[in-house]
Amino acid sequence: QSGTLRANGVGIFNDVSSFTASGAAVWSITTSSGIQVNGQGMVSAGSFKGDGSLLSGLTKSLNGAAAFTASGVYNVPAGVTKVLVLVVGGGGGGGGVTGAAANFGAAGGGGGGGCARDFVDLSGVPNVTVTVSTGANGGAAGNNPGTAASPTSFGAYVSANGGAGGTGQTAGNTYAPVAGGAGGAGASGVLNATGSDGGIGFRLSGTTGHAGYGGASACAGGGESGPPVAAAAGNNGSNYGGGGSGALSTAGVNQAGGNGAPGAVLIWEFE
Repeated sequence: QSGTLRANGVGIFNDVSSFTASGAAVWSITTSSGIQVNGQGMVSAGSFKGDGSLLSGLTKSLNGAAAFTASGVYNVPAGVTKVLVLVVGGGGGGGGVTGAAANFGAAGGGGGGGCARDFVDLSGVPNVTVTVSTGANGGAAGNNPGTAASPTSFGAYVSANGGAGGTGQTAGNTYAPVAGGAGGAGASGVLNATGSDGGIGFRLSGTTGHAGYGGASACAGGGESGPPVAAAAGNNGSNYGGGGSGALSTAGVNQAGGNGAPGAVLIWEFE
């Protein structure tokens, strides 16, 4: 017999081929999906209403988590078949400054690291190589650009590029801006995000200006800006994937850019 099973006047099973309670068929309707209660089989639905307290035998439940802040090998735990992976690229280094007496120099900040996320099927895979960017060096003391950070990756599955380095500057007494490094882009993920660019370093005159801030990663904050007037090396990037800030010089002293922060990999494990 075909039709719709109703409870309290509301249709609860529509267009399915069978409804089984305690192993005995009690309802048969039209199409191709099987529903069984207290018997063998599976209930498939877009959603269930209730507190879930009586549901059991569910698949893809969260099993655990792992984090990598340095390169290594991820050994897939027994029973884990799928993982949700977040990768963060390293931060770019800030630019350095060549100082000169009675002159001012301010370099650009490094770009923030990119970020990518994806759900990866690891059925039958024993381990995965994890490569974490160490973050990039700031430009050496003098008019030297910061270096670009290397990518962070989870095997060949998911990766995110590091931020580019900020531009250096030679101290002077006229207005002169220099560019910050571009933010790194996420790659190979179902969701990819790009870190923010490092801040522009700008000299307003021979006595004032501002060093560029470190760009924020797509998943965390960046480095602080250099001091606005006092001579100083750039600050190192903060958190994971933050770019280093540019250096600042108000006298005849060369200053180095700040280093970018390292990347990271976070893994959520599912059975």
